[in-house]
Amino acid sequence: MKRKALNIVTTVLLFASCQNVEKVEKPKDLLPEDKMVEVLIDLSIINSARNYNKQQFEEFGIDPDQYVFDKHGVDSLQFERSNNYYSDNYSTYEDIYSRVKDSLQLKKSKLDSLRTAEEKMKDTIPADDRKRDSLDQVPPDIQRSRTGAMYKDSLVAPPSVEDIQ
Repeated sequence: MKRKALNIVTTVLLFASCQNVEKVEKPKDLLPEDKMVEVLIDLSIINSARNYNKQQFEEFGIDPDQYVFDKHGVDSLQFERSNNYYSDNYSTYEDIYSRVKDSLQLKKSKLDSLRTAEEKMKDTIPADDRKRDSLDQVPPDIQRSRTGAMYKDSLVAPPSVEDIQ
């Protein structure tokens, strides 16, 4: 009996405590949904890059979040207020994040297809040709000077009549 009374009191207190939930007011500088999606996409990409190689970001003194905010003309406070407002409106927030997810998946599929095409291209070039530099493959009648300039060696291939005129 005591357990049943405890459950009833707990349930009543739970419902009573949820009644005074305050909504976040719409900020004056609210980011439009499209802009919010763009910022979140860039933040996701840059945070992934930062997690991949944090040392380079620190070495060059790059603050990835500030870079994205500067790119989109947004300050961190404006982003935070907009994020809080949208997160309070669940259906809008869910829509924003589904658009971010779709865009990131599209970017990933494009990158994967480029990577696949690059691998196919490497497979079509013989291994010997991949090792040689195309600039080192100079025809025998053309020589390089010490400065790197190319000239025709007249002893290997004498000039033709067209070259003289």
